[in-house]
Amino acid sequence: MVAARAERRRVGGGPGRRDEGLAIVETTIALLLLLVLFLGIMEYGWLFYAMQIVSNAAREGVREAILPDATDASVDAVVDDFLGRSGLVGADAAVEVRADDASAVVENVFVTVPVSVTVRIPYADVSILNTGLFPMPAELRATATMTKEGPT
Repeated sequence: MVAARAERRRVGGGPGRRDEGLAIVETTIALLLLLVLFLGIMEYGWLFYAMQIVSNAAREGVREAILPDATDASVDAVVDDFLGRSGLVGADAAVEVRADDASAVVENVFVTVPVSVTVRIPYADVSILNTGLFPMPAELRATATMTKEGPT
C-alpha cells in the first residue's frame, strides 16, 4: 500500500509541480500588464511632447507672420523648419494664417490687426506605436495670436 502511494505521487508530478505552472502563468500575465502600462506611458509622454512642439511651432509661425515683410510662404517655411528641428520630421503639417480684418493673405494685413497661425498635424503621422491600443486624438492642433507689427 505504501508503494502504491509513492507510485501515484511520482506519476502525477506531486503538488509542487502544479504550483510552479501557476506561478509561470501569473508571472506572464503580470509582465504583459506591466508591458502595456509601460507602452501607454511612453505613448502618452510622446503625445504631450508632440503637443508642446505643435504649440511652439504655432508661436514661431505667428512671430514670423507679424513681421512687416512676412508672407504666407515664409510662415509655412518657419513652421516646417521648427517641426523638423524638433523631431516631428515627416509630419504633414497644415498651417493656416488668418487675420481679424478678414485679409486672405498675411501680406495684406494692416498694422495693429491680430494675426492667428493655426498648425494641425494628424497624430497618426507622429505616433510611436500607432496601434489603436490607447485612445489618442485624431490631430494635434495649436493656435497662436499676435498683433501685426510695422510702421503706422
